[in-house]
Amino acid sequence: MDFTEHRYRILIVSSDDRFGREVSTLLQGDQFQQDFSRSASDARCKLLENQYDFVIVNAPLRDEFGSRLCIDISRNNGTVAAIFAATDTYDERRCPCTAFSRSISRPPKHWSLRRCH
Repeated sequence: MDFTEHRYRILIVSSDDRFGREVSTLLQGDQFQQDFSRSASDARCKLLENQYDFVIVNAPLRDEFGSRLCIDISRNNGTVAAIFAATDTYDERRCPCTAFSRSISRPPKHWSLRRCH
């Protein structure tokens, strides 16, 4: 039986380039293919053209908060969506979860994302 490693396709949606770079460094390697969007509308266009395994949203976005994008993604195609929101903008009512999406309160800006080894 041959085992072929799955290559995960990930869409990172953020109006903050720094967040995108930090997440990108965590997801380096042959098993990840990454695309980037700076707005919800651009992300929706990419979702029409491509099938993604994961979508990571850094809220708020330029054109919407981002929770509606995550809900639409998880309901329409089974892609796992995660929304990161700063503690001061995070609100459970704005970031509801579905079976395939999760809301994550982002740490303060002075923290950076680190890969666990």
